[in-house]
Amino acid sequence: MWNRNFMFLQNEAKPVDKTENELFQEIQPALDSVGINGERYISLWVQGEDENGKPVLYTNVYARTAILDVAHRAGFLQPYQGRSHQIKSLLSSPQKAWVKEWLIKTSAEAWENSDDSLKMIFEEDQRPMLRARSKRRPTAFRSTPSAYTLKRR
Repeated sequence: MWNRNFMFLQNEAKPVDKTENELFQEIQPALDSVGINGERYISLWVQGEDENGKPVLYTNVYARTAILDVAHRAGFLQPYQGRSHQIKSLLSSPQKAWVKEWLIKTSAEAWENSDDSLKMIFEEDQRPMLRARSKRRPTAFRSTPSAYTLKRR
């Protein structure tokens, strides 16, 4: 089994140099986030199948949020999220793009062999564009005289 962890500062496009295990190794885990003031992270784990240490298939993605309070040597890790819509909502568009590019560069074969549901997590958000509202009333209403107009005639 192959796996890789990326730790993103919440508002950064590229991950930090340390993994979740390295950042939280010597930190006392907190039971909740009350009183913890620190850096907010997103921890992303990608798992897959490998041959000789090189991934040949990406199979799973998990993510969670974390807070690291270095001053108080405390940290809070949320439970992992494994559903694609949850992971997609945690990651920003630049973070998704960075991970997708990294996965493809690491093993284009693994990316191609991966299920479409995994690939969709890292696709650019396609939100429908909203049409600008016209200030003019629809034609059906314009042709109908108003009550005010009828009284004036």
